[in-house]
Amino acid sequence: MSKIDRRDFLQVTIAGASVVSVVGCTRQQGFNRLQIVCLGEAVLPDEIGAEGAARISDEFITWIANYSSSAELNHAYGSSDLSFTGNLPTTQWMEQLQQLDVMARDRFSRSLIESNNDERHELLRDVLAEFPEAQLGDPARAEHVAIGLLAFFYRTPEATDLAYRASIKKRQCRPLGDSASQPISLS
Repeated sequence: MSKIDRRDFLQVTIAGASVVSVVGCTRQQGFNRLQIVCLGEAVLPDEIGAEGAARISDEFITWIANYSSSAELNHAYGSSDLSFTGNLPTTQWMEQLQQLDVMARDRFSRSLIESNNDERHELLRDVLAEFPEAQLGDPARAEHVAIGLLAFFYRTPEATDLAYRASIKKRQCRPLGDSASQPISLS
């Protein structure tokens, strides 16, 4: 029998708990995880691959499940004005996923999950044409679930690294001795 060290044990335990919590979150929120993952494969950059799209989709689902409406936000420096988070359009997003699934069945005779990426791109081009003013700002304000997922991704350190094609590792501290050097290229 092989010996497992504490770090390996914790990684396996945390990974298992994450899977359980993501599955639980999707059931609580009414989202179909596979539909979100398929949507992620269609809208997220190809550079992150299918595994990256699945991971970001799971993080998006977890973010939705943990989102707290009416939470106090940080106020601007020197301002005493308080602002609060609004409600997520989860019901609207679930309906949009169902609509994409119905459209896929009508157009391709198979579900959104069974459709290939080219077919999903075709559907999304048609659907997202209805949102010409959409911006990738706050994912909580996205008018469409695909825009919300993409906006969520572009707030991640991974998206920053991808945009600059360098290992910037946004939100992580670099050693002071490395501060003068350029980030390592991702090539």
